[in-house]
Amino acid sequence: AQHWATKAVPALNLTGIL
Repeated sequence: AQHWATKAVPALNLTGIL
């Protein structure tokens, strides 16, 4: 499993919202 990917997805979502 790609843990870095799972963390990158929500991170990009937060930056998109902000």
